[in-house]
Amino acid sequence: MELIHGMERYREGRYDIAVPYPKTGGALVMSVIAPIIDRVQTEVRYTLALLMALTLLALLVAQIGSRHLALLLQRLVISARALPVAIRDQISWIAPPKFFC
Repeated sequence: MELIHGMERYREGRYDIAVPYPKTGGALVMSVIAPIIDRVQTEVRYTLALLMALTLLALLVAQIGSRHLALLLQRLVISARALPVAIRDQISWIAPPKFFC
């Protein structure tokens, strides 16, 4: 609750910035901070949403990749376990595909 109260206090703050304005010889004075705070909060929310989406995409890719790798390793283990039996019984052995090498 204290954080919300503190943010509201900043939103109500007034910061005067005088920018020289050559056409009139005076200065342009801006004193509203709330729109700046709103813009920063919007940008932070957008960035966090983008990071969350990228993280979820990375997790999905990692899950698919790990399942594929586990399947390939399982096929390799089955093939490797069949080799001693094939040698002992002198039968043909089907080698794993070249992409295992």
